[in-house]
Amino acid sequence: MSAESYRIVEVGDPDQPGMALATVNMRSDYDKERNLRKYLEVIEIAASKKVGLLVFPETSLQGYLYQLAADWTLSGDLLEYQYASAEPIPGRVSEVLVGKARKHGMHIIYGFTEKNERYGGGYGNLYNSAAIVGPYGIVGVFRKLHIPGGERHCFRSGRSMEVYETPAGRLGIQICYDICFPEVSRVYAVKGADILVLPTAWPTSGDLTVYSTHQKEYGGATYDLFCQVRALENQTWLVAAGQTGTDPKECFTFYGHSKIVHPSGLVIAETGAEEGMAIAYGVDVKGEVLRAPTKHFFGLNLLADRVPEMYREMGDAERFVPTVK
Repeated sequence: MSAESYRIVEVGDPDQPGMALATVNMRSDYDKERNLRKYLEVIEIAASKKVGLLVFPETSLQGYLYQLAADWTLSGDLLEYQYASAEPIPGRVSEVLVGKARKHGMHIIYGFTEKNERYGGGYGNLYNSAAIVGPYGIVGVFRKLHIPGGERHCFRSGRSMEVYETPAGRLGIQICYDICFPEVSRVYAVKGADILVLPTAWPTSGDLTVYSTHQKEYGGATYDLFCQVRALENQTWLVAAGQTGTDPKECFTFYGHSKIVHPSGLVIAETGAEEGMAIAYGVDVKGEVLRAPTKHFFGLNLLADRVPEMYREMGDAERFVPTVK
């Protein structure tokens, strides 16, 4: 793989002051070493483009789960592979990527199956995780909060939502299904995040025709909407990185369309469906976050204009999980 053969969508001037943000469309195999080699090749290409923040998709180190059957069970060989290939944090792969981050002065976010042996007995718990590594080591790790369908037979839910300081800005990570819940993005925005980061393996679901007037690939359409709305309603950047292509077991076709969304809600760079990378050069991350509530969207400040004392029911879990008395 070389910069000449790898598909790159570039927006802006590489010589312009500011941060270069990049997001990756990646087809993952069920082969951790092969996926790691692809990581390293892409990192070198990104470094040649002077990228400061590089985002890889959800579970792209091991490959997303396959055979999520109608009864939401998982096959034994799938679980065996995920347990055998799971990585602790810190671990071998994080050390390799920290070395690359140090070499290139870059921050890298990657999605992986995390093994945590502190809990759950001999094999420990598995988490659908995303780690940030930089020149000085591991910056942080986020564990997917909202666990859909068949993932529940493999992954535990995380219990932490930290905002991480990096040269690119303050980052809040969520993974795939998490973006369906506006509370996640809003909490990050309230905590001061400049960039919402979304590693994902978003599946396609086929065309949906509504009232014979509109037809679109529906799974992809929902992802597009969520990405733009979460950026707009929180007036933050959003960088989404998606798996693409059909998985090796031919269970899922992933939408791809990794993208960089401006705090105005407008997409400024996008890969499309093919493997590749989208780069936005000269990004004034904090400056555009400041301009979003002062110049864009009619100069309205969507965080300052909230009335949080009227939203108390949002935190009332008993409305959905009643307590037996």
